[in-house]
Amino acid sequence: MKLCKLIGIVTLALLASLPANAKSRAREKGQLHVSRVEVFSQESKVHLTMRVAYSNDLLNRGEKLYVSPRLAKGDDSCLFSSMVFDGRSRKVLVREKEVIVVADETHGQFYFDIEFTSTYQPWMQDISLRFLSEEVEKNSVRNTYIDTLYEGMLVPEKQ
Repeated sequence: MKLCKLIGIVTLALLASLPANAKSRAREKGQLHVSRVEVFSQESKVHLTMRVAYSNDLLNRGEKLYVSPRLAKGDDSCLFSSMVFDGRSRKVLVREKEVIVVADETHGQFYFDIEFTSTYQPWMQDISLRFLSEEVEKNSVRNTYIDTLYEGMLVPEKQ
């Protein structure tokens, strides 16, 4: 009986240490939307394409949000470059380069289409697509979140 109580307490402690229900604040508040997601392999590379839309009030001035797409299966994973949303300049950077952001006046949002590539690995079948996010507030407080966008994605080969 004591062992069961100990296991229960340890489990609760571990669950309490997980980041905010494993949800990204930006996605939870409806400020960051991902659509048109496609994952495929071609010429020994894996390609991840998507449209990322966000609202103008995604961040306050002085805040930054780093969002890194990650393909994962079990212990294997492939982490792509971070998309850096800057609250001060209102710009988005990927790999140190500014992406082309389009204003969607109809819906009061901004969006961009992006493609990430990496070396294809044999484990990249029946994978999950996750976002690892780190929000940095004005006073350098860092909050880290994990968002699972899709589970069980197949990676078809394109010619």
